[in-house]
Amino acid sequence: MKSEEIAAALRSKLAAPLPGADAHRIAWPEHLPTRGSFTEESSYRSAAVLLLLVPRADGVWIPLVERPASMADHPGQIACPGGRVEPGETGAEAALRELEEELGVPRNRVRLLGELTTVWIPVSGFRVQPFVGWADKEPEWIPDPREVGRLLFARAEELARHGPAGRYRRRLSGVDFDVPAYEVADGMVWGATALLLAEFGEVWKTLETET
Repeated sequence: MKSEEIAAALRSKLAAPLPGADAHRIAWPEHLPTRGSFTEESSYRSAAVLLLLVPRADGVWIPLVERPASMADHPGQIACPGGRVEPGETGAEAALRELEEELGVPRNRVRLLGELTTVWIPVSGFRVQPFVGWADKEPEWIPDPREVGRLLFARAEELARHGPAGRYRRRLSGVDFDVPAYEVADGMVWGATALLLAEFGEVWKTLETET
């Protein structure tokens, strides 16, 4: 499919019922409780992220940012651009603002195609709305060093095809365990970002079966 056809097809897929928790299980750490055990927590803070799709000659690519080690929340992790929803903001507005602040991409250069299933992060107490956006052409990337340690790119087709092909070693409450992870460049993507990538991958696969 051509780029515009892919964007239109994804918009339609994201408006339909999503795979949600079934897709999240692909990247869900086995030792953690299921989503249903904490989704009613009223103390969770609202956050939003943007999974931006950038068409190139060799496919559709997703920018990811590695958080500086100095950050208070999720230091050193690889994630989609995003952050807290400020008072008076919608989740979509917050996702676009964070993309602009972190990577210098003007919000008017991005078309929102839809939203993935909300992801809950019990460790940091965030309720994250993942939005999917489309850039008609490659933007100029201007990473903010205060929020971005480095910028990486993942190919959408490869993520969907291979899924979380690696394992990331974590320690929680003195116990070591492995969590499913996507391999991007020389980094590992796990946790909440892996959950939303897993769901996006399942949506993307439905496009490939129709072409």
